Amino acid sequence: MKNRLWILLIALLSGGCSNDSGDAVVISAASSLTYALEDLVGAYRQANPSAPPLRLNFGATGVLAQQIRQGAPVDLFVAADSREFDSLRLEQYLTDDEIRFEGRLVIWCRQNAACPENLGQLDQPEIRRIAIAHPEIAPYGQAAVTALQTLGSHDRLVPRLIQGQTARAALRYAETGDADVALTAQSLAQSVGGRWTAVDDALYPPIEQGIAVVKPSSQPAQHFFDFVGSPTGRQILDHHGFHGVR
Repeated sequence: MKNRLWILLIALLSGGCSNDSGDAVVISAASSLTYALEDLVGAYRQANPSAPPLRLNFGATGVLAQQIRQGAPVDLFVAADSREFDSLRLEQYLTDDEIRFEGRLVIWCRQNAACPENLGQLDQPEIRRIAIAHPEIAPYGQAAVTALQTLGSHDRLVPRLIQGQTARAALRYAETGDADVALTAQSLAQSVGGRWTAVDDALYPPIEQGIAVVKPSSQPAQHFFDFVGSPTGRQILDHHGFHGVR
């Protein structure tokens, strides 16, 4: 009886200490990559049907980075802000491998709404509310504020600005009619209908984004990372409006 109990105890301890290969790979990603990552995950699952499931967690880059610092169970980090990306690497939270690409700021409006052709037309009287992402935690919000400041219209338009936590939240304000237009990510705007036009990229610094594996790395996380860097993954990123994939 004692031998049987001892064998059972060893089996339980061994099972408790091993990694379950069926555990989901958690991907914390900036909301600007919502549709791109959904397509990447779909293509990856089709090519690797027996791979562990992938779970997507979207939010503002600054918030997601802080969650990683606080020990959140994250396997891959996809940032919309290279500064947070670089800070986490310096703090030894990320592996050395990385994939970088650039996003683009656009003006989005509903199909039948008054839609400015450039930022200089945002002060039209029929445009009463302009949605942007929160500039303190979301890079597309920072880019929107910088572009308006560069143009010299930011202070004049402040009373019309409403903030969502993310680029996706800003777009949602305009989709529902709570805002007349949104300054958001091209990768989101081109996937939801409506009308959009690119903001002159000379008005704001490049929105450099990136993906890396969070330490300690796992084989399933590395495998998905490698897929994103493959020709198929790069083609999907390019299709969703991300430029300069490298």
